[in-house]
Amino acid sequence: MDRSIKQHVKDLLEKRDYERLVDLCEKDKNYWQEVRFRLYDLDERLQRSSIETVAKIMQRWWSSGKE
Repeated sequence: MDRSIKQHVKDLLEKRDYERLVDLCEKDKNYWQEVRFRLYDLDERLQRSSIETVAKIMQRWWSSGKE
């Protein structure tokens, strides 16, 4: 995966910019893969932020009827 995507996701998770992350995940599957990867991060802050991001993505998909 592109190093810049990894760093961008990490930065957004640290800032807790969930809306921007959700938008990026919907546009590019590589962002979605990186957020999912961060669910297992050893840094608990990043892990919790990724959980929150996944929850917001699922909420958006549920509201729009996506599976």
